[in-house]
Amino acid sequence: MSGNRKDTVRVFNGKEIRVAWNEEEQKELYSIVDVCGALTDQPTQRDASNYWAQMKQRLKNKEIQPLTNCRQLVTNCQQLKLISEDGKRYLTDVADADTIFELIKFIKSKETEAFRSWLSGTVEGQTVQNTRAVAVRKYDPVLDTDYDTHVGTILAFVNDGYNKVLRYANRELIMLYWRTGEYVSTEAKKENWGQSVVRELATRLQRKAPELKGFSPQNIWRMKQFYETYSNNKKLSALPREISWWSNVLIMMAAKTDEEREFYLRLAKEHDYSTRELERQIKSGLFERKAISDEVNRPFIERNPGLKGLHDSYILEFLRLPEKHNEKELRRAIVSNIRAFLLEFGGEFMFVNEEHRVRVGDRTFHVDLLFYNQSLSCYVAVELKTVDFKHEHLGQVGLYLEALDRDVRRPDDNPSVGLILCAGKNDAVVEYTLSNNMTPALVAKYQTHLPDKKLLEERLRRLKELAEQEGPDDDGA
Repeated sequence: MSGNRKDTVRVFNGKEIRVAWNEEEQKELYSIVDVCGALTDQPTQRDASNYWAQMKQRLKNKEIQPLTNCRQLVTNCQQLKLISEDGKRYLTDVADADTIFELIKFIKSKETEAFRSWLSGTVEGQTVQNTRAVAVRKYDPVLDTDYDTHVGTILAFVNDGYNKVLRYANRELIMLYWRTGEYVSTEAKKENWGQSVVRELATRLQRKAPELKGFSPQNIWRMKQFYETYSNNKKLSALPREISWWSNVLIMMAAKTDEEREFYLRLAKEHDYSTRELERQIKSGLFERKAISDEVNRPFIERNPGLKGLHDSYILEFLRLPEKHNEKELRRAIVSNIRAFLLEFGGEFMFVNEEHRVRVGDRTFHVDLLFYNQSLSCYVAVELKTVDFKHEHLGQVGLYLEALDRDVRRPDDNPSVGLILCAGKNDAVVEYTLSNNMTPALVAKYQTHLPDKKLLEERLRRLKELAEQEGPDDDGA
C-alpha cells in the first residue's frame, strides 16, 4: 500500500475528502474522518475526528449495530498516514467505497443522498471536478509519529494484563474466604461458637496482623455463611469464584433459593456486571420478572423462538421521567440513557437507531427504536406507547417487521421480531390479540419506578401453581 502514490484530495460541497490509493487491491480508500466532516458540516478536521471517535466508541460499546461490510469496521478498518490541515502526516482510518456506502447510513445528514451520488461517480470513473494532488513533504519521524495511537495501543496491552491479574487475584481471594469460612464453620459446630467468638477472633487477628484487610467480624461471619451456602451444591460451588466478593455477598443476602442464586451468579459472570449493576438487577426483581415472562409468553415463544430474548415487563426508573410524559419524551430519555437501557433490555442487544425510517410504497414510516439481538441474529423493532395496549398496535408493528425483513434483513439473519412497550396492558386483551395473529411480536409493560419484590414473588408463585394444576389435565387430554 502506498502512502503518497496517486493520493488526491477531492471536494464535495466545499469539503475536502482525502483519497489514498491501495496499490495491492488497485482501489481508492477514503478518509472516514473527512466523510463524517463533509456530511455533518464539522468546522475542522479535529471536530470531524471527534465525531468519528464517538461513533467508533458506540460501535465498540455495542450501542449501535453496523450492517454488512460495516460489521467489523472498528476492528478491521485500515489506517494510512495522510496529510492533515497542519501539513503533518497522521494515521487516519480509511475505507473503500463499499464500506463508506454502509457507514453513511448511520450518519444523520440531509446530504446523504447527494454524497452517495457523488461517491458513485468517483467509483464509476466519471470526471471528478476539484481534484488535486496532495502536497507531499519529507517524512519526519519525530513530527509525524502518531503518538496517540501508539500510546493507546500500549495502554490496551497494559489494561489487558491488569485485567488478567485482577481476575486471577479475585479467584484466589474467593478461595481464601472459602477456606476461612470452611474452617470457622467446622470449628463453630464442634465448639458451639457464636458471633461473639468470631468477634473476638477478628480482634485477635487484627492485633497479630494489623496490615490484614477484609477480616472484620462481619466479613468472617459472611465467609462462614458463604461456605455453608455452597458447600453442599457442587453445581454452584465453582460459580462464585468468577465474580467479586461483594457481588457474592449481594447474591447471598438477597437470593432465597439455589435457583435464584444460580440465575444471578451466571448473570454477573456472563455480563461482567459491576457490584452496582448487579445490585440494580436484584432490586428490580429481574429473577422473578424473567420467570414470569417465560411463563406468560411461553406459548408465543414456542411459536416464534426469536421472541425469547424479550420480557413481559421492563423497569425504567433510571430515566427519571415525570408521571405524565409523551412518547417523544420517553424515546429521547431512552436514547440519552442507552447504556442503562441496554442493561435492562438485555446484554445480547445492540442499539441500531432511533426513528429508523422504513419505506412502504411511497410512504415513509418510523420505527421508534431499532435493536439487533446478537445471540438470535435478528432485528428487534420496539414501538413505544405511553397508553395501555390496544389490539390495533400489533398491526402497526407487523407492517414495520415486514418492511425490515424486505429491506434491511441480511440473508444470514433470522426474521425480525417486535416489542410493543406500553404503559399498561390487560393480559386477557394481549392473549386474545396474539393468539390468532402470526406477527412475531410481544407486548410488555414498562414502569418508571422499582417494583415491589414481594408482589413479584406472589405473582410468580400463583403462575407456578396454575401451571402445575393445568399440567395433569393436559397430559390426560
